[in-house]
Amino acid sequence: MKRNLTNLFKITLTFATWFYLYFFFMPSKSLLFLFLLFFSVSIFAQSGNSPYSRVGLGDLADRASIYNLGMGGLGISNFNVAYINLKNPALIAHNTLTTFEAAYYFEAKRLETQNATQNNQGGNLANLSFLFPLRKDWTMGVGLVPYSTVNYQNISEEKLSLSPSFVQYTYKGTGGVTQVYMSHGVRILKKINVGVQLNYNFGAIRYESQSQIVDNRNLYVVELLNRLNFSDLSIRTGLSLRQKIKGNVFVNVGFVSDLAKNMNVQEYLAGQRKVNDAVISADTIPNQALSYYIPPSYEFGISIDRPFNFTVGLDYKIQDWSKYKGKSPVGALGNSHKWTLGAEWIPNANAVTGYLNRVSYRIGFSYSLTPIIINGVQLEERQASFGMSLPVRGFSSFNFAAIGGQRGVIDKGLIRETYFKLIFGVTINDRWFEKRKIY
Repeated sequence: MKRNLTNLFKITLTFATWFYLYFFFMPSKSLLFLFLLFFSVSIFAQSGNSPYSRVGLGDLADRASIYNLGMGGLGISNFNVAYINLKNPALIAHNTLTTFEAAYYFEAKRLETQNATQNNQGGNLANLSFLFPLRKDWTMGVGLVPYSTVNYQNISEEKLSLSPSFVQYTYKGTGGVTQVYMSHGVRILKKINVGVQLNYNFGAIRYESQSQIVDNRNLYVVELLNRLNFSDLSIRTGLSLRQKIKGNVFVNVGFVSDLAKNMNVQEYLAGQRKVNDAVISADTIPNQALSYYIPPSYEFGISIDRPFNFTVGLDYKIQDWSKYKGKSPVGALGNSHKWTLGAEWIPNANAVTGYLNRVSYRIGFSYSLTPIIINGVQLEERQASFGMSLPVRGFSSFNFAAIGGQRGVIDKGLIRETYFKLIFGVTINDRWFEKRKIY
């Protein structure tokens, strides 16, 4: 707990340093960006214990900026030109300023079964994003986001029949998949935007299992290691339509799809037997090539907004994970659905007095029928979120979001996860790469 509080203090200090450097050393913008990039990566940490990350590729991250997360992840059709939207690449065509954003989250989690309770904490990088306009109606973005996370440890004991000895089983998993992306959003007609995003997926997942027996003061251990290295490309496409309906009020419709992909995976297997820490035998299987099939996803959204005043919207996502082909230590995967309802409100963005009038307030709710199936039960997940953006200079801001949620149940041999997340982030907007004109 002490280490996580230290990490939380470090994160807060990092964001404060970012703002100080930005406002007092604005001429060195390119150097500032590189500093932010490498300093952000240096505070990367592992997320908290999650037993359900044993299924499939692990816990799938909600691909969302802190702007989206404050509204429960809403973002298929809605946008705000002062922030980055990571949900729909078509919508970044509305961003006409160069924008940098970084966010990090801290999570506290409670795990409950019918017989035991466990509390743990963790943190992770939420996103690191940078976008800039190439032309008036064409914007490009690059960044780094997590795709999936595996982090669990399960220990159990069982008495051997016809023997006074016990065998202890330990199962552990760590790692995950990360995405580096490049996206383009283009306005092709006055009311229609299209977008495409190319992702490079990379990372490693390490599964370990161990059984040990203490018998007549001898320690017998059997260990197995399975490491999966991921490296492949994937494509995300987006479309958006914006139509004025009355005065300065607009209705927006959006569609996003992650195309199906066969992900290249290199698998490494190793095992050994030990007695009293002495290796008796060891086996290693050379790397072998695998192909994981990731099914396509489809997301739809509709929203109503008045620029710099309010937004309210609804998103829906479907992905049939029953078609997934790949290794999974436990459980099975099914057809997943997610509904998200969110809203944003800015009292008066142009207010000269009254700082709170220029603050962006966000709220969101989501319900998911997750793809995870264990003991014949397909898990549900519910979340509620709240977010704020505190303007600092121009369109730049200090952002935060709070998310509370629950996944799973405590009966049928399952685990109920109750969690609370705090996400901290900065968004810096400015005009870069512009040609100066002399009159």
